[in-house]
Amino acid sequence: MKNYILIIALHLPTFCNAQEGPKLTPAEKKELQDFFGVKENVKEVNTSIDALTTLGKRQFTTTTTFYKNGAPKETNMFENGKLKSTEPWRASKKNDDKGWEFIEKFDDKKRVIKTIKYNSGKIVSEIDFKYDASGNNVEEFDKVSNVKKKLRYNSFHKIAEEVEYQQNGEWYSRKKYNYDAKKDNVETFVYYYPEEKVPNGRLVYQYDKNGDMIKCVTYDKNNEVIETKIRKISYY
Repeated sequence: MKNYILIIALHLPTFCNAQEGPKLTPAEKKELQDFFGVKENVKEVNTSIDALTTLGKRQFTTTTTFYKNGAPKETNMFENGKLKSTEPWRASKKNDDKGWEFIEKFDDKKRVIKTIKYNSGKIVSEIDFKYDASGNNVEEFDKVSNVKKKLRYNSFHKIAEEVEYQQNGEWYSRKKYNYDAKKDNVETFVYYYPEEKVPNGRLVYQYDKNGDMIKCVTYDKNNEVIETKIRKISYY
């Protein structure tokens, strides 16, 4: 599966049909849709983020346009209303990875049971995956960082809780997910050790009629808004 990366305009390729874009396999198309958080082909995704930073309130905006087949064309990036850069997209080539290599191993049910990332011949990540009887991924363990993640699912096989553990075995991050009748994640509570009862923060989501997220508001432990993300999505 190819990865997609932002590159400078001089490397923008040409296509026989500029409206259709580069060819994508079903797996590549799914990967891109997951990356941009959409469930079908879109024409444009505009994301605006209002955030409280150490420099005060800032606004960051990105606008990405797409070909009809789902491949991204280019992304314009703004800060406080001023254009910072315009960068096109293309499929990455092997020499773009600068020595990186990604390997996946599967079981007889075609589930990923191990991923290994190399950088210049050295393993930088080696993650083992475990599944329950229903086929849900319930545990991930990175042998390099010695970090373990456990996942618990609800009755309709969506993640209900995600817990990450430190090297000493103590948990340090816990996320709890709430869903609406359409099975969309509408609220996420975030906890950090040892505050197991009082959330350190929460995220509240809204979706459009296609099930794509169009708004996310982040609150701190005092229930103050620290970030608002709004997405405007146009479809073909």
